Amino acid sequence: GSRSSKLMKAKEQQLAVAQDNATRSQREKAAAQQLTVTAQQETAGLKRAREADAKANRQEVLKLQADLRTLTHENKGLAAEKHKKEEELKTKQRDFTERETSLKQEVEQLRKHQIEGLTAELAGLQTTEELSEFCERLLG
Repeated sequence: GSRSSKLMKAKEQQLAVAQDNATRSQREKAAAQQLTVTAQQETAGLKRAREADAKANRQEVLKLQADLRTLTHENKGLAAEKHKKEEELKTKQRDFTERETSLKQEVEQLRKHQIEGLTAELAGLQTTEELSEFCERLLG
């Protein structure tokens, strides 16, 4: 009786321990699976974030390249405009200098003719009275 009862108790205890171990093993397995799933989700999340960053960076690069092209284009336009204005200025300065020179020459010619005319008139004067009238006219 008693020996078989002890043996039975021992077997029941072994069974309980085995069941505990099996249950613990199941729990650990489930926990490990949960950790794996979580890690996979985190990895996927990080990958998505990295892809989003890469996309944002690509867009930023494209935007900066476009800005640079625009600025380069505007710069060329400004350089061309500046060159055009410089040419216009040179032309105006040249025209002004030419007009100034031309006016000086005209004034010189007029003076020369005036002096020649007055000299001829003076040479043609016969009397003191004519000389007196000539001087009055000259002095206004």
